[in-house]
Amino acid sequence: MTTARSCSVAGCYESHVRYPTDVKLLWECCEWVSEKATFPYCSRLGISRPRSRYTEQCRKQPAYSRRRRKSLLHLLGKGLGRLQVLLDGHPDEHLPDRAFARLRTIKKVYTQQLAAFGSSSVSIPDRIVSLAKPYLRPIVRGRENKRVEFGMKAHIFQAGGISFVDRFSFDAFNESARLKLTYAKHKWLFGACHQLGADGIYATNTNRRVMARTGATEKLWVFFGIMTANAMAIAKRQLSIY
Repeated sequence: MTTARSCSVAGCYESHVRYPTDVKLLWECCEWVSEKATFPYCSRLGISRPRSRYTEQCRKQPAYSRRRRKSLLHLLGKGLGRLQVLLDGHPDEHLPDRAFARLRTIKKVYTQQLAAFGSSSVSIPDRIVSLAKPYLRPIVRGRENKRVEFGMKAHIFQAGGISFVDRFSFDAFNESARLKLTYAKHKWLFGACHQLGADGIYATNTNRRVMARTGATEKLWVFFGIMTANAMAIAKRQLSIY
């Protein structure tokens, strides 16, 4: 196994989740607040359910979902308010820990969606896209067929064809900023790296800095860099011909 060569690459390992939209997320939150929290809570206390439009809207969900976020935000806000009144009025009757954690997530979704409503330019940190998997974050990949993916992003480097995980996270990160660290890891594990390959995103000014010690060596580095780019361009043209 040759350990003097290294290759860096980043990819997204998509989670098993339906494609998230704001309308789907808000509808799931409304459903949980009414069906999984408020109604069972009232049943345990032996009190009548508060007046709610959820059941009525549930019967015409397809049409209701097309009204987008405004109506859903209003419905969710009312549902959260009713549930909070019940909780405040019966302090001895607590929600289970799992339900309380889900309620905290829904409140965060409501706050985020309210902040983003009416403006597509608002940036929401740690934006929740799935109620079942609140740890997921949108990973922008810039692909034509799938611009955004939802899953864990992994930065991997290979040595001698064997893959090693440099970093993985459900939050988006810029893999090009990790090239120097990856090189240092390769050097620590296998010794000096004499050949390194990576995607075009790694070709930043920081990563392309010439570290030669003399003028002659610096010229040689630049020359071979240009010639390598030319060789790749010629190879692509030949492949397109044949």
